[in-house]
Amino acid sequence: MRQVAFGKWKRSKPEKETKVERLHEGFKTWNAKMKLQYDNISKENEPPAKRMTRAREQNKAKRKANLPQGSRLVDLETRTDGLKECSFCHYGPLSLGNVIEEQHSGLASTFTVICSQCNAENTIKTSKEHRSGARGPLTFDVNTRAALGCLHTGVGNTHLNNLLSILTVPALNSSTFKNQEREAGKAIGLEAKSSCQQFRNLEREEAIENDITAAITEQQQEQYENAVPKYTSRPTVQKETFDDSKFYHFVLFDIETNSTGKSAEGCQLAAMDRASIDSASTRSTKPVCTILAGHNAATFDILILLRNGGENFIAELSSISSIRFADTLTLMKSLIKSKHSSIQNAEGKFPKPGQSSVYEHLFQATFDAHDALEDVIALRRILLSPRLALSDEMLVNRSSVISVKDAAEDLKYLDNRHHRLLSFRGKLYNPGHADSPIKQSIAEKNCWQ
Repeated sequence: MRQVAFGKWKRSKPEKETKVERLHEGFKTWNAKMKLQYDNISKENEPPAKRMTRAREQNKAKRKANLPQGSRLVDLETRTDGLKECSFCHYGPLSLGNVIEEQHSGLASTFTVICSQCNAENTIKTSKEHRSGARGPLTFDVNTRAALGCLHTGVGNTHLNNLLSILTVPALNSSTFKNQEREAGKAIGLEAKSSCQQFRNLEREEAIENDITAAITEQQQEQYENAVPKYTSRPTVQKETFDDSKFYHFVLFDIETNSTGKSAEGCQLAAMDRASIDSASTRSTKPVCTILAGHNAATFDILILLRNGGENFIAELSSISSIRFADTLTLMKSLIKSKHSSIQNAEGKFPKPGQSSVYEHLFQATFDAHDALEDVIALRRILLSPRLALSDEMLVNRSSVISVKDAAEDLKYLDNRHHRLLSFRGKLYNPGHADSPIKQSIAEKNCWQ
């Protein structure tokens, strides 16, 4: 077939060939449009960046609010190990710019650092730790070193904190300082004892080599030895346990004095049975063990009673083998420490172990404290309280029951230690003076234990 096109004859194409050409033209048009779209894309037309999650927004706010200020004492090795990598995803190193929280433990700090990779919280410490004693809690080295440095330089907690405030380092509170001072004091005492023993051995060897003893008579040597007080350790007190073959008769007592200290004299004495012995003894054929119990008796009432009674009173009391002493303060401390439910109030709180605090906690009332009779009546009401339901076994096992003989030996030791301590007054320690070479407590613990 022929057709006229613009005055000329033109041959028509087959229908199949026309469809192929149209298909090719369509592909070309589509490629051109896609290329144009790709070339025209700008940064303004790019899809928005991934939105910050709520957790990241919160972490960012925390970092801004809790960013540490000032200076810190940092152990470089501990800090490097802590920031080496994340404890969860092992991404590292971590950045101190991601700190969200800081906890102070004296001069040491514990930072909570967010991992920028997995958002996990890592704990970073600024100081190494050691265990205080064989089974004591973990303690930061920097706190112990600070207390040891204060002992060496002769300054106290206030002087140390004045220096730290100028350096913009967080202060060391008095409680932490005292704990570290005790720990360092024990170590110094042990080291001093070992050093003294070492030099004593060296002096002995030199004396033997140089035959120094030949120039000293036996009488002179005996005088020198007698001039130095002999070392005496505190007597071991044997605490008794409950014996079902005995009947326990508790006598509650309290003593009030006219003053404090070793020279105090008793001005009030009150005693009362915890329960009637007549009715109980008729129902039991067991041997009777009488226990004289008082609140805080171990450190006050027993000592006052024996000291004011004198040697004859102690000897007569010791001859009665069935008499014992007990301290109910130890009982209350034991109940509170073990979180005994009977002494817990509705809010889950426990009282202090003092008699007035326990009485008010149990009965929501007060009594006239520091009056011997009122104290005994209050103590009797506490021990007979149905709420506590204290059995004889619990009273005996938790009240530090000791014999009269042990109490008298402990009193003798304490009085002798006090007299020795007075002989060093104004020399080794000055009561009430900050410039004292050593404190009275250190002298008592390290010199005459």
